[in-house]
Amino acid sequence: MATQYKKLKNKLTPKQDKPRLPNRNVGKDYLLVSMIFFTLLIMIVAWGRFDNMNRALYIFLALSLSITYANRHARMTDKVRGIVEKAGWVSMGIATVLFLILCYTQYIAD
Repeated sequence: MATQYKKLKNKLTPKQDKPRLPNRNVGKDYLLVSMIFFTLLIMIVAWGRFDNMNRALYIFLALSLSITYANRHARMTDKVRGIVEKAGWVSMGIATVLFLILCYTQYIAD
């Protein structure tokens, strides 16, 4: 009776050989890499002209772009990937807040 039940169960819901992992669309991120290098180039060339807020803005921008690249291409566990993803969002948020503060101080608060 048990063997017939197993056969019937296998007919209704066949076994999966391997659980399918979702296909990550990993491509060649030429735009992302060029943005990282462009940001680093601006930081190197204009470092002496930047004040501390601009330096922090560009550091956090380069950091968030680098974390995004690492998140797409590095092999990580799900737990580490979640931490890296959150770190990318936090660094992008800090860069955005710094950008808004700089715009306010340069154009509105004069």
